[in-house]
Amino acid sequence: MKKYILILLLASCATKNNIQEVQQPPARPIISAKKEAIKIDKKVKFTDIVYFAFDSSSINESMADELTDNVIWLKQNPAQNLTIEGHCDERGTKEYNLALGERRAYAVKKFLVNSGVKKNRLKTVSYGEERPNALGSSERAHQKNRRVQFIKN
Repeated sequence: MKKYILILLLASCATKNNIQEVQQPPARPIISAKKEAIKIDKKVKFTDIVYFAFDSSSINESMADELTDNVIWLKQNPAQNLTIEGHCDERGTKEYNLALGERRAYAVKKFLVNSGVKKNRLKTVSYGEERPNALGSSERAHQKNRRVQFIKN
């Protein structure tokens, strides 16, 4: 009985007037202006595939460098649109892998958009484990299948 009274008492104290929303800091561009200025004048190589760690949709530092080149390439080619495909290895259920592929594609899209690419130029799709890049159940095959692939439209 004491638990219920305490819960009711706490709930009655939480009104709209005394609850404050936490403000998120504005998203900052991933690419520094200096780094972009250095690369913008020369041709950069477009990376078709970036690879992910097992069960991860996080972008690591080496991937960020490759994606930075893609951002610059996209800025140099403003008429070019991309489809960002998320892929997984065969481990996990179909549903889980579709969701993981979606998270990977969205993480890459978010990186590109935060770096100045207009989001209407980017489309995401997840294929989960359905379109492997390498056949087999070895770690080498798994590594090649944990990826995001870019398709130029």
